[in-house]
Amino acid sequence: MVRTFVLPLLLAAVAAAEHWAVIVVGSTGYWNYRHQADACHAYQVVRSHGIPESNIVLMMYDDVANSSSNPFPGQLFNKPTMHSSDAVDVYQNCHVDYRGDDVTPKKFLQVLLGDTAAGGKVLKSKSTDRVFVNFVDHGATGMVVFPSHNLYAKDLVETLKTMHERQLYKELVFYMEACESGSMFKDLLPENINAFVTTAANEKESSWGTYCPPVSDHIGTKLLGTCLGDLYSVNWMEDSDKSDLSKETLQEQYNRVKKLTDKSHVLEFGSPSMHDDPVGDFQSNTDHDGPTFSSADKSNNEPSKVDSSVNSRDIELITKFYQYLRSDSKDRTPLAHALMETIQQREMSDHVFRDIVRLTKSSSPTLTASDDPLNDSCLRHVNEIVEQHCGRYSDFGLQYVSHIVSLCNQGYDASIISAHAITACHRHSTKARVFAP
Repeated sequence: MVRTFVLPLLLAAVAAAEHWAVIVVGSTGYWNYRHQADACHAYQVVRSHGIPESNIVLMMYDDVANSSSNPFPGQLFNKPTMHSSDAVDVYQNCHVDYRGDDVTPKKFLQVLLGDTAAGGKVLKSKSTDRVFVNFVDHGATGMVVFPSHNLYAKDLVETLKTMHERQLYKELVFYMEACESGSMFKDLLPENINAFVTTAANEKESSWGTYCPPVSDHIGTKLLGTCLGDLYSVNWMEDSDKSDLSKETLQEQYNRVKKLTDKSHVLEFGSPSMHDDPVGDFQSNTDHDGPTFSSADKSNNEPSKVDSSVNSRDIELITKFYQYLRSDSKDRTPLAHALMETIQQREMSDHVFRDIVRLTKSSSPTLTASDDPLNDSCLRHVNEIVEQHCGRYSDFGLQYVSHIVSLCNQGYDASIISAHAITACHRHSTKARVFAP
C-alpha cells in the first residue's frame, strides 16, 4: 500500500523537473556584432536540444541585425561560409525578451531570482530544476558591462548564492564570455552551491573575437567587416552542435574548449562534484542522471580550429578600419571620421589613466592595503566618478579598470583617486572623448 502511494509521488517529482536557460548580451554597436551572434547561436543550441521557448530568457540590446552597417539586414551569422546558401542565420526565431534600455544588471539579477519586478519573463525554476546561464559581453577586473551600467562580481556571486539558498535550482552551469572574466569568480564562488562555471579568460587578460577581418568575416562573397563570433563562445557552441550531449560531460567540454581557445586561459570554478554531469543536463531538456561514460575519443567529432582571432580590445578599431578600407571613395568621409575618433579615444584613454596613476602615486596611501575582491566599494566609487566626467568606458578603455583596482588595493582612498580622475578627465576629454558616448 505504501509502495503504491510513494511511487506516483516520485514519478510526479521527476516529471516536474524542468530545464531553464538565461542568455545575456551586455554590448551595443555593430562592432560588437559577435556578441549578439553568439547569443542567438546559444539560443539556437538550447532550443534545438529541446528547452522550450517558455523556459529561455534572452536579454540583448538587439541593434545589430537591423543596423545600417549589416550587409544582411535582419540576419546574424556566427560562422563564415564560402557560399551564402550554406550560411545559418542564427537570428531567425531568436526571441528577445529584454531589449534596448531594459538590458540592465538589475533586471538580469531579478531574472535569476525570479523577481517579477523585472517587468518581463523571469526564471520560475525550482529545487528540482537545472539552470544554464550564458553571459556574453565586455569585462574588466571585477566587473562586466551592460549598455548603461556595470555588473560587479560581488553582486553576481551573491545572487548565485541567494538562488542556492532559496532552492531555485538543483544544479546551475554558467558560461561567461568577457575579458578578465576570471575575476568575476576567482576567490568568490563557493564550491558547495552546486554551480559549475567556466570563463573565457583569466582575471588579467582579454578574451578574443574570431572569424574576423581580413579573411574570415565573409558570408559567400559579402564581407561583414567585423568579427562574427568570440573564440571561447564559438568553441563551446560548435562542440555542442556536433556532440552527443547525453554522453559528453561538463569536464570534457571544458577541456576541449580550453584546448581550442588558445589565445586566452579558459578557467573553471565552483563545484567539482559536477564535473561528470552530462552537458545535456543543462543545454537540453533531458536529465541524464546516473553514470556518464567518458567520450574522450572524439577525433571524428572535434570542432575545427578557428582562425583570424583578434584581441577583444581591438575589435572596434578593426571593424571601423575595414569599413573604411572597403568602402567606395564617395562614402568614406563619415567612416574616416568614425575611425579617427576611435583612435583619438584610445589615445586619450591611455593618457587619462596614465595621469590618474601618476597623480595618485605622487602621495602615499593612507589606508591598509588589501586585495579582498569582496571589498569593492572603492572601485565602484571611482568608476562612478570616471564615468560621470569621462563618459562610459569604451571597449578599449575597460582594460584600465585594473589600474583603479590596483590603486584601491594599495590603500589609496577612493576620494583621492577620484579627485585625480576628475583632473585627468577634464584635462584630456576637452581634446577628444575618452570613452564611449
